[in-house]
Amino acid sequence: RLKNLLKSIGPSNRIILVVDQKDKSVLEETLQEFHAATFKFSHTWNEFSEEYKKHLQELQVDFQGHQIELGKMMNEETIANLLNVDELVKEELKIGKELPSKNVSYINRNFSYSKNKEKISDILFATKSHEYQSTRMNKNEDKKLLVTEKELHEIGKDLKKIIISGEAGTGKSVSLEQLALQAKKNNPETFVKFINLRQKISELKKLKNSADITTSFCDFLDNISVFETELEKLLFTKMYQDGKTICFFDGFDEISPLFKEIVIGNLKMFDGISNNQLWITTRPHLAENLEKTLNVDACNIEPMNEIEKVQLFVEIIDPHKKNPSSTEIAEKLIKQLSEVTSRGAKDLIGIPLQVQMISEIYKDNP
Repeated sequence: RLKNLLKSIGPSNRIILVVDQKDKSVLEETLQEFHAATFKFSHTWNEFSEEYKKHLQELQVDFQGHQIELGKMMNEETIANLLNVDELVKEELKIGKELPSKNVSYINRNFSYSKNKEKISDILFATKSHEYQSTRMNKNEDKKLLVTEKELHEIGKDLKKIIISGEAGTGKSVSLEQLALQAKKNNPETFVKFINLRQKISELKKLKNSADITTSFCDFLDNISVFETELEKLLFTKMYQDGKTICFFDGFDEISPLFKEIVIGNLKMFDGISNNQLWITTRPHLAENLEKTLNVDACNIEPMNEIEKVQLFVEIIDPHKKNPSSTEIAEKLIKQLSEVTSRGAKDLIGIPLQVQMISEIYKDNP
């Protein structure tokens, strides 16, 4: 029918077809046969009325798996300059991937500071009662200062940089993933990036052998392929400049010594303006290097106490809480292991990886 219509058009007449982009490919052969000229129509931000602009700014967009009002993420100038307005008009805009989340059993961990305890305590003072904080310091006056995951987030807001130190198997990576997920949940309008340095070896090798000079922290992230699209790169850079980003780097010790210096050199460029934060994990023998680079003291991930061991054991053997005896079984088994093992082995039982292995063995052979 379309062909018959086009054939009936005289040489002095014109016909204009308006079709959706997805239908254009279906009509391609017919349009070519009649030597039709095709034009792609694109919207521009400035052509919209103020009322429609307001409507678009109030749209809920998918930002790293969270539904966020567009206007809370960026101002009108950023929307006009960075976003594909045609995609925005379709009201199906998606920005950034969801953060990685392994389906593993997890319990909240504790951390400790051995240096500058007074400074850390002062940071927490604003979020805790005087009585609570005073008690906390008195109990740990000559020892380490214990902090929870929730408190570590508060410390991150103030210090802008967090170094988490711990031996292999202590749960640094899993904890960092959970901390990143919680940071995104707490700050949905913030661009949160989780970078597994172990997976960036090839990019770091190219960067090390390149004659190009990295000029900014965002350039470094781009050079190690943190961004999947140009839009993601541009938006992250803009939000970094506005102080709305948090980067979590896992496994600094895993890329040392070959790429230690190049990573340290680029981390020095991090700018903790406004709400920007940088978190990184490492084993203790490299914590001092990072402390000097980032000018911040490292915290240590604490071994699990008896209650936490039981909680993790139950989480693994009975995740849906169907067996009312699970806690009792876990308590007895942890107690028996503690009684028959040496002091060194007791320390091992405080490592999540060991508890997980024991739990899996019990799960297969109850």
